[in-house]
Amino acid sequence: MLRDTLPGLQRVAFLGSTQDSATRIFIEQLEAAARVQRLKLQLMLIGGAGEFETAADTMLRERAQAVIVQPLFTLGQSGPLAEVLARRKLPSISALRPFAIAGGLMAYGPSRADTFRRIASFVDRVLKGAAPGQSAGGRAHHLRAGVQPGHRPGVGVTVSQAMRLRADEVIE
Repeated sequence: MLRDTLPGLQRVAFLGSTQDSATRIFIEQLEAAARVQRLKLQLMLIGGAGEFETAADTMLRERAQAVIVQPLFTLGQSGPLAEVLARRKLPSISALRPFAIAGGLMAYGPSRADTFRRIASFVDRVLKGAAPGQSAGGRAHHLRAGVQPGHRPGVGVTVSQAMRLRADEVIE
């Protein structure tokens, strides 16, 4: 989605957490995707919101053209992070819708409603006697894409009509 929105994209930064055990999984998946897409991936691992400004400055210095944000940083911190990235004209994407609403360029990830339904179904099966190991959750059934067509003023990114049509939601 970033490449479709930013056709000359060559360098993408990943803003990840040093505090989250899932970070390693994100990095492995992003490294594989970057190889396929022939993108240079810049890893920026930080401890928390107090490091957003410094991290964004480093990403710019290392010529990142866009930022993939680990969802952990968008839980309750979407506004401040989106603002920091927008001031530096860094288009950004995360998995959670609140990030796009707060000013990130886009969000692409599993539907939270679908995820909660699947969790409830899993719990129901276990409570009825199924072994937890035999009730695997699997992958998300529905991925949602949300985009901000005008993005933030001054960031210089406009979402194409084709991308708007691909998105489940256009956030004005």
